[in-house]
Amino acid sequence: MAGTRRDLTKAQHALSAQNYEQAFQLFTDIENNSQNSLAQFSLALMLKQGLGRSVDLALACEWFEKAAKGGIPTAAHEYAKCLEYGLKQAADLSAAADWYRKAGKLGSYLSYCSLGNLYMLGKGVEKSPEKALQFCQIAAKKRVPQAMIQLGRWRLEGEELIRDTALALQWFIAGAELNQAEAEFYLGKMIRAGVVKETSLSDARYWFEKAASQGYRVAYLPVGELYLTLELDASNDLPSAKNLAKSYLWLSVAAQRANPEQQAIAADLLKKVIALMPPEWKVGLDPKIAEHLARY
Repeated sequence: MAGTRRDLTKAQHALSAQNYEQAFQLFTDIENNSQNSLAQFSLALMLKQGLGRSVDLALACEWFEKAAKGGIPTAAHEYAKCLEYGLKQAADLSAAADWYRKAGKLGSYLSYCSLGNLYMLGKGVEKSPEKALQFCQIAAKKRVPQAMIQLGRWRLEGEELIRDTALALQWFIAGAELNQAEAEFYLGKMIRAGVVKETSLSDARYWFEKAASQGYRVAYLPVGELYLTLELDASNDLPSAKNLAKSYLWLSVAAQRANPEQQAIAADLLKKVIALMPPEWKVGLDPKIAEHLARY
């Protein structure tokens, strides 16, 4: 066991140093000698991500299965995904549900929300929105951000039986408190739609911009739009430097990185901003746009 631990440490150091070929060989040697679950899981992740080898999802699923049976929680979750999406063989949704349940019990709490999604859709299990909510809430109460966002979306956009804007808002706020971009976007969306009392367009803009600053592309256009709206609605006669500059920044990013429909809208709005904005501002603003695009 001591030798295996030393070998695992050596392999993990090679992986951290991005010596992927060496790491892959070391993990393979450990597996051949001891059938170690951590080595199996590491091989699976490397095959999934294409580190040291070409991406091979089917083979990755084989290693995830072995590691899952060895009790690795995340491996159990990944193997359930293999079964759900048919990454190794034909999809088996019933087996996927079983493995999500096992993964949750092992401590992969996100798996409970994945199981809940199967109940929401009636895939591999009987359709039950109530059970879907119950399972996903287990993960959300363990502070799993993806579960909070999923619950918020179900409460906002799901079947009429489970819609509840107050609960949706609660979950999006919880996700936003964890700095999750998608939760911040939905919070901005609800405020902009007038769902949240005692808030303003400035509040919506704040949350859209938080999401956009993390590279959440759907937020680029609305934050750019709102900066322009706030400028055009302002009582002052002269353009505000902050509003116009920010609108130019986010609409420029949206025109390049948003979906095609949003790109077209952003490009049209950008013409309005450029017409209002002093041309010399571009010298200082364009490098900031390039910096964001390079990061995201």
